[in-house]
Amino acid sequence: MDQLNFAGRKAAVFGSCDSFYPEFGAAVDTLMNKLQECGADVVLEGLKVELDPVGEDVERCKLFGKDFLKKC
Repeated sequence: MDQLNFAGRKAAVFGSCDSFYPEFGAAVDTLMNKLQECGADVVLEGLKVELDPVGEDVERCKLFGKDFLKKC
């Protein structure tokens, strides 16, 4: 990604995470940081969901998508 230029682009990151690992959702954090380094405007805090989204997490995912669209 280091060769990519995301200047002027809005971005948001979400992902399935596993609390088994020492740092919950590290990939979401890493990708958010990399997008910012490449010039993207990360408009939402990363959404982290434990494994498969069910119940309330499904609604959180839908709301995340709607919030991202509003920011665009």
